[in-house]
Amino acid sequence: MLICGDALTACDKGVQRHAGSIRVTDPVQITEAAPQDGALASAASLLTKELSGDPNFGSVALGQGKLVITWHGPENDRIALLRDQLPGVDISLRSAACVPGTAMDRAGTLLAEDVRVRVVGMANDGSHVVATVSEGADSSALAAAYEARLGYPVRLETGGVVPATGN
Repeated sequence: MLICGDALTACDKGVQRHAGSIRVTDPVQITEAAPQDGALASAASLLTKELSGDPNFGSVALGQGKLVITWHGPENDRIALLRDQLPGVDISLRSAACVPGTAMDRAGTLLAEDVRVRVVGMANDGSHVVATVSEGADSSALAAAYEARLGYPVRLETGGVVPATGN
């Protein structure tokens, strides 16, 4: 899938680089841990709770029978301690090109300031921000504008928000 048009800003250790058009493929299929996974779901919850608030933390997902932490930068002492608390749980790090916390802080401004933006989130692989905009929005022009504004790659999706009740 094509993330943007002519120019895209790629992130790496806080340094912005022009990358041109980028085609994204997710080399590792990642799914969220399902409740039936028991110990893995509990471990994923603990990791998420303990790492939330750290700007380098993106997400915890279940991939190929192990927990995958999307993280920007080198493993820190906190992650090492969590590994020690979870013996028998295979935990790996997936390098995030962007600093997830910073990207999400900036992306949150889109929600507050642009009525076309319905939802923002970080891609599982930490490579770009995903913004859901209302139907009819000119996505190519918006993607370029949002990328320039945020300083991070942005992929747009269109659609409305479905209420939790499904109505």
